[in-house]
Amino acid sequence: MKHLSLKSFLFLLCCCAFSLRGQAQGVSANPSSAAAANAAGAGAPGGGGSNPNFISIDSANKMLGSYLFSINADADNNSNVQSFIMDADAIREYLSDPAIKKVKIMLAHNLKYINEGNSGVNCGYKSGGLTVIMAGYDAQSNYIFAPGNKVMDNSVPCPSICPSNGTASDMLLH
Repeated sequence: MKHLSLKSFLFLLCCCAFSLRGQAQGVSANPSSAAAANAAGAGAPGGGGSNPNFISIDSANKMLGSYLFSINADADNNSNVQSFIMDADAIREYLSDPAIKKVKIMLAHNLKYINEGNSGVNCGYKSGGLTVIMAGYDAQSNYIFAPGNKVMDNSVPCPSICPSNGTASDMLLH
Protein backbone atom coordinates (compact mmCIF):
# COMPACT_ATOMS: atom_id res chain seq x y z
CA MET A 1 0.00 0.00 0.00
CA LYS A 2 2.93 2.35 0.62
CA HIS A 3 3.83 2.10 -3.07
CA LEU A 4 0.37 3.23 -4.14
CA SER A 5 0.45 6.16 -1.70
CA LEU A 6 3.92 7.18 -2.84
CA LYS A 7 2.88 6.98 -6.50
CA SER A 8 -0.17 9.11 -5.73
CA PHE A 9 2.05 11.56 -3.92
CA LEU A 10 4.46 11.74 -6.85
CA PHE A 11 1.54 12.41 -9.19
CA LEU A 12 0.43 15.21 -6.91
CA LEU A 13 3.98 16.59 -6.85
CA CYS A 14 4.05 16.69 -10.63
CA CYS A 15 0.66 18.42 -10.80
CA CYS A 16 1.74 21.01 -8.25
CA ALA A 17 4.93 21.70 -10.18
CA PHE A 18 2.87 22.80 -13.17
CA SER A 19 1.33 25.68 -11.22
CA LEU A 20 2.53 29.11 -12.11
CA ARG A 21 5.30 30.32 -9.81
CA GLY A 22 3.39 33.26 -8.39
CA GLN A 23 0.06 31.50 -7.95
CA ALA A 24 0.95 30.14 -4.50
CA GLN A 25 1.76 33.62 -3.19
CA GLY A 26 -0.97 35.15 -1.11
CA VAL A 27 -2.84 31.90 -0.48
CA SER A 28 -4.25 31.90 3.02
CA ALA A 29 -3.20 29.27 5.55
CA ASN A 30 -6.91 28.89 6.29
CA PRO A 31 -8.00 25.70 4.46
CA SER A 32 -11.48 27.07 3.64
CA SER A 33 -9.92 30.22 2.15
CA ALA A 34 -7.45 28.09 0.21
CA ALA A 35 -10.29 25.95 -1.14
CA ALA A 36 -12.21 29.08 -2.15
CA ALA A 37 -9.11 30.48 -3.85
CA ASN A 38 -8.62 27.17 -5.66
CA ALA A 39 -12.25 27.11 -6.78
CA ALA A 40 -11.97 30.71 -7.96
CA GLY A 41 -8.91 29.74 -9.98
CA ALA A 42 -10.59 26.81 -11.69
CA GLY A 43 -10.02 27.14 -15.38
CA ALA A 44 -7.03 29.42 -14.88
CA PRO A 45 -3.55 28.04 -15.58
CA GLY A 46 -2.76 25.63 -12.76
CA GLY A 47 -6.32 25.89 -11.41
CA GLY A 48 -7.47 22.49 -12.62
CA GLY A 49 -10.84 23.53 -14.03
CA SER A 50 -12.73 20.46 -15.24
CA ASN A 51 -9.56 18.44 -15.91
CA PRO A 52 -10.11 15.06 -14.19
CA ASN A 53 -6.38 14.78 -13.48
CA PHE A 54 -6.67 17.32 -10.67
CA ILE A 55 -8.02 16.35 -7.27
CA SER A 56 -9.36 18.41 -4.41
CA ILE A 57 -7.05 19.60 -1.66
CA ASP A 58 -9.12 17.53 0.79
CA SER A 59 -8.52 14.34 -1.23
CA ALA A 60 -4.84 15.18 -1.61
CA ASN A 61 -4.48 15.75 2.13
CA LYS A 62 -6.23 12.44 2.86
CA MET A 63 -3.75 10.67 0.57
CA LEU A 64 -0.76 12.57 1.95
CA GLY A 65 -1.86 12.01 5.54
CA SER A 66 -2.19 8.27 4.98
CA TYR A 67 1.32 8.03 3.53
CA LEU A 68 2.86 10.31 6.16
CA PHE A 69 1.21 8.30 8.96
CA SER A 70 2.45 5.05 7.41
CA ILE A 71 6.08 6.26 7.57
CA ASN A 72 5.66 7.84 11.02
CA ALA A 73 6.61 11.24 9.58
CA ASP A 74 6.06 13.07 12.88
CA ALA A 75 8.73 11.02 14.67
CA ASP A 76 11.96 12.78 15.60
CA ASN A 77 14.83 12.13 13.19
CA ASN A 78 12.59 10.48 10.60
CA SER A 79 14.55 10.42 7.34
CA ASN A 80 11.88 8.78 5.18
CA VAL A 81 11.12 10.76 2.04
CA GLN A 82 8.02 12.90 2.41
CA SER A 83 8.30 14.72 -0.89
CA PHE A 84 10.56 15.58 -3.80
CA ILE A 85 11.09 19.13 -4.98
CA MET A 86 11.83 19.92 -8.62
CA ASP A 87 12.49 23.17 -10.48
CA ALA A 88 9.22 24.36 -12.05
CA ASP A 89 10.98 26.33 -14.79
CA ALA A 90 12.86 23.20 -15.89
CA ILE A 91 9.61 21.23 -15.93
CA ARG A 92 7.87 23.91 -18.02
CA GLU A 93 10.83 24.03 -20.42
CA TYR A 94 10.81 20.24 -20.85
CA LEU A 95 7.04 20.01 -21.24
CA SER A 96 6.94 22.83 -23.79
CA ASP A 97 7.46 20.10 -26.42
CA PRO A 98 3.89 19.50 -27.67
CA ALA A 99 4.74 15.92 -28.64
CA ILE A 100 4.92 14.98 -24.93
CA LYS A 101 1.51 13.59 -24.03
CA LYS A 102 2.22 11.89 -20.70
CA VAL A 103 4.92 12.02 -18.05
CA LYS A 104 6.41 9.03 -16.30
CA ILE A 105 7.79 9.72 -12.82
CA MET A 106 10.18 7.01 -11.71
CA LEU A 107 11.80 6.32 -8.36
CA ALA A 108 15.55 5.79 -8.57
CA HIS A 109 18.64 5.70 -6.42
CA ASN A 110 20.56 8.96 -6.65
CA LEU A 111 24.10 8.84 -8.08
CA LYS A 112 25.70 9.78 -4.75
CA TYR A 113 24.10 6.74 -3.10
CA ILE A 114 25.17 4.47 -5.98
CA ASN A 115 28.71 5.88 -6.11
CA GLU A 116 29.12 5.23 -2.38
CA GLY A 117 28.94 1.51 -3.19
CA ASN A 118 25.19 1.02 -2.84
CA SER A 119 24.23 0.08 -6.40
CA GLY A 120 21.29 -2.29 -6.19
CA VAL A 121 21.06 -1.95 -2.38
CA ASN A 122 17.56 -1.24 -1.06
CA CYS A 123 17.51 2.08 0.77
CA GLY A 124 13.83 1.83 1.65
CA TYR A 125 12.32 5.30 1.68
CA LYS A 126 15.40 6.98 3.13
CA SER A 127 15.98 10.53 2.01
CA GLY A 128 19.70 10.08 1.29
CA GLY A 129 19.24 7.42 -1.37
CA LEU A 130 16.16 8.24 -3.43
CA THR A 131 15.37 10.62 -6.25
CA VAL A 132 12.73 10.84 -8.94
CA ILE A 133 13.41 10.89 -12.65
CA MET A 134 10.83 12.42 -14.95
CA ALA A 135 10.55 11.42 -18.61
CA GLY A 136 7.84 12.43 -21.04
CA TYR A 137 6.52 10.26 -23.82
CA ASP A 138 4.46 10.73 -26.95
CA ALA A 139 1.12 9.30 -28.14
CA GLN A 140 2.88 6.10 -29.27
CA SER A 141 4.43 5.68 -25.77
CA ASN A 142 7.95 6.51 -26.98
CA TYR A 143 10.16 8.58 -24.71
CA ILE A 144 10.93 12.12 -25.73
CA PHE A 145 14.22 13.33 -24.30
CA ALA A 146 15.36 16.87 -23.61
CA PRO A 147 18.15 18.22 -25.85
CA GLY A 148 21.36 16.24 -25.38
CA ASN A 149 19.43 13.00 -24.72
CA LYS A 150 18.57 14.05 -21.17
CA VAL A 151 15.73 13.49 -18.73
CA MET A 152 14.75 15.46 -15.63
CA ASP A 153 16.28 14.69 -12.26
CA ASN A 154 17.80 17.11 -9.81
CA SER A 155 14.90 16.57 -7.46
CA VAL A 156 15.77 17.18 -3.85
CA PRO A 157 14.24 15.06 -1.11
CA CYS A 158 12.39 16.44 1.85
CA PRO A 159 13.57 15.84 4.42
CA SER A 160 16.62 17.00 4.14
CA ILE A 161 16.08 20.01 1.95
CA CYS A 162 12.58 21.26 2.72
CA PRO A 163 10.98 24.68 2.48
CA SER A 164 11.40 26.40 5.84
CA ASN A 165 8.65 29.01 5.53
CA GLY A 166 5.38 29.61 3.71
CA THR A 167 2.57 27.09 3.32
CA ALA A 168 4.90 24.71 1.45
CA SER A 169 6.83 24.16 4.72
CA ASP A 170 3.91 22.08 6.01
CA MET A 171 3.51 18.39 5.13
CA LEU A 172 -0.13 18.92 4.11
CA LEU A 173 -1.67 21.37 1.65
CA HIS A 174 -3.39 24.50 2.94
